[in-house]
Amino acid sequence: MASEGEEEREEVAAPESWLGYGWHLVKKAGHGTYNAAHYLGGKLAHIFGVTSPDWQFAIDIHEEMEMKAREEKEEEERAFRHLQERRAKALRDLESQTND
Repeated sequence: MASEGEEEREEVAAPESWLGYGWHLVKKAGHGTYNAAHYLGGKLAHIFGVTSPDWQFAIDIHEEMEMKAREEKEEEERAFRHLQERRAKALRDLESQTND
C-alpha cells in the first residue's frame, strides 16, 4: 500500500520482454517511412512528369507487331479452310461424275 502522496510504482518488465515490443516499434516505423517515401515519390513523379514509361514507343511497336502477326495467322487459316473446301467440293464433283 502506498502512503499519502506516494504513488504506487509498477514494476518494469525485464529487458527480454521488451525486445518483442521494440521490434514491433522498429517495424512500424520502417513501414511508415516506406509508405511515406512511396507516397511522396509518386507525387514528385507526377509533378515532374515522369509517370509514363521511358520505353512506351517500344511497347507500342511490340503490340503492333503482335497484332499484325495475329492478323496474318488468321488470314492464313482462312485461306487454308477455303482451299480445303474447294478440294472437298472438287472431290465430291469427281465422285458424282464417276458414279454417273
